[in-house]
Amino acid sequence: MYKLKSPKTTYRNRLWSEPDKFIYSESEFHKYFPKDEYKNENNIQKWEKEFKVFEVKFNTAVDSKLTLEGLGGWNQGEYLIESKAKDKFGEEVKEINYITVYSTGEKTLPYPAVNWIYPVKNIAEPGENASFIIGCSESNVNMLYEIEQNGKIIDKKWLTINNEQKFFTVPIIEDYRGNIIVHISYIRDNRFYSNVEIITVPYTNKMLDITFETF
Repeated sequence: MYKLKSPKTTYRNRLWSEPDKFIYSESEFHKYFPKDEYKNENNIQKWEKEFKVFEVKFNTAVDSKLTLEGLGGWNQGEYLIESKAKDKFGEEVKEINYITVYSTGEKTLPYPAVNWIYPVKNIAEPGENASFIIGCSESNVNMLYEIEQNGKIIDKKWLTINNEQKFFTVPIIEDYRGNIIVHISYIRDNRFYSNVEIITVPYTNKMLDITFETF
């Protein structure tokens, strides 16, 4: 496993395809368009490896599950998991996966991002709390926070994010059975960002207890 080297600032996603030929150099481009990506800044799969954090050899014939321990001591960020093996013909087989390591107690984002949201708990019963993290690496971002139920907005308020991530909880009440939807919308650098998170509140109080008999 490797920790990836993220960009030092945020960039807006490209609204067009990447050009075949670049007229400007990267430094010139960012001088004129500091908020736009030049090439692959927002593509996590193109980020460089910063350092190795974990390595182990294991036999899938003995155990096919690999448990990652000690994550509490890792830094937040994007990580690459590289698994290598050899098939019966001796050819190398490689699988690559990406994971995000985050902490609900940190105020900084795992990596610079204009729009970052992660549902921590999106299935809850009345009396419990649903929770999620919302973050933005920009300063003084005003976000409209709304809760929708049955097509109607039942609660709304304004939030201010200042180069940080915030941990939110949604107290679940009995009336929320049948699911609610959390909307978070805002505008930054002439781009509209909209997040929709469905919080599942099941009808566990109306579940049928069915038994089958034969004769």
